[in-house]
Amino acid sequence: RERKLLEKIDYENGYSLYIGIPFCPSTCLYCSFTSYPLGMWKNRVDEYLDALEKEITFTATKFYHKKLNSIYIGGGTPSLLPIESLRLLLRSILSSINPTTIQEVTLEANPGDITPQNIQAWRALGINRLSMGVQSFNDSLLQLVGRRHSAQQAIQAIQTAQAEGITNLSIDLMYA
Repeated sequence: RERKLLEKIDYENGYSLYIGIPFCPSTCLYCSFTSYPLGMWKNRVDEYLDALEKEITFTATKFYHKKLNSIYIGGGTPSLLPIESLRLLLRSILSSINPTTIQEVTLEANPGDITPQNIQAWRALGINRLSMGVQSFNDSLLQLVGRRHSAQQAIQAIQTAQAEGITNLSIDLMYA
């Protein structure tokens, strides 16, 4: 599936957009990414998204002659953002560029955020790929590094994503 998608990407005249959402429920022991516990920074999320919208507008202006191939919303933990915040973020992007060239829209998600309702809402926004931060299927390791989910919850999240129509799913594992 991914190879088919990659064949359609315009490498010569295209670009991909990475959007970093630096908020997490907590900071995991292994994480070296810039992330801030959402509980402490909740009142700054809208301010961050407003600044991000300005940067997206600038980028769209700068690359107006290029085709946007893919969008990757990473983090932090972007799946913890309210659906309305994701909607506004994607609307900001899609109002600035020609959306017909986009092949893939990826959202990084934690297993605990995977519900049928969230998957349906994300798909309605155009998200067609999930990158799921499972990290391990070993409960002891998950607990040690501060993850919020169990191995069984991760398996259930994968099954839920597939059942709700997400066929392009990347599972991020760091530990055996």
